[in-house]
Amino acid sequence: MAESFDDLQNKYSSVIENTNDSLNNKNTLDILYDFDELKMYFGEDYWVTDRICIKQPTIGDILKFGDVKFYSMINTLCANTTTFRLDLWKNGVDWNKLSDFTLFSSIIKGYTPENTYLIFGDLNLSWFEVIPNEETKSNILVYIPRDKTGHVLPFDYKNPIIIDELIYMKMIKYLRTMFNINPKVERAKNKATKEAIIWEDEMNLKKEAEKKKDKGYTSSFLLPLISSMVNHPGFKYKLQELKEVGIVQFMDSVKRLQLYENTTALMSGVYSGMLDSSKMNLSKELNWLKDLNE
Repeated sequence: MAESFDDLQNKYSSVIENTNDSLNNKNTLDILYDFDELKMYFGEDYWVTDRICIKQPTIGDILKFGDVKFYSMINTLCANTTTFRLDLWKNGVDWNKLSDFTLFSSIIKGYTPENTYLIFGDLNLSWFEVIPNEETKSNILVYIPRDKTGHVLPFDYKNPIIIDELIYMKMIKYLRTMFNINPKVERAKNKATKEAIIWEDEMNLKKEAEKKKDKGYTSSFLLPLISSMVNHPGFKYKLQELKEVGIVQFMDSVKRLQLYENTTALMSGVYSGMLDSSKMNLSKELNWLKDLNE
């Protein structure tokens, strides 16, 4: 028989009390932005902690996995409470009163390595259990591996893999940066405003469902981008070569070529006299080598 929640909580209480992660003693921004963008561009692994590693898939990896299924998984992991406010509201939960970490703790129960191996390898997200940390008055996630019957497998319970809210923020910040996901945050204070927002979400959901029904399938996210790139004279990869390219490098190429084309068009307009450049910062506007995040 599987161990009860109380048994697990008692077993890990002493460990949790002593687990005021050293990360908490550092500046939060330093922790969230400790990754190297150049290493990300080259597709290197990112160690969130010494026990949790995030990998970067190639275009070929995503192709084999299925890009609709892949981006559905990534968008779900990177979601916030605003993203799921309609579902939460229908289940009696006010998205304004729920933390993103609590939502994540619930979401990952449905994700095994079969779903997430391209990102987390053999780390089984569904094995993380929510354990209260009485000392900090908050919850943390503790990695408790189980067999198919629910029994806890042998492992070093004195040194478990742990995700607290700060580690969660670090993981999600990296994933959102890698896949350029920026979920909106929208709060509402009074009941009338909340109900109006939910009504609008319901209408939008119906419209999307009708579009999908008419089309008969979910559109690929990568297909139009890949098609555009392989048909662009400035893109150096052939179709089959593209399978070996990391997703970050590919998306960087998409944005860089967009910037190049915009810069070229702007330059033509300026030097032909069609555009007034007197109020433009040409050194900046015509620099297609600049940081894409500017």
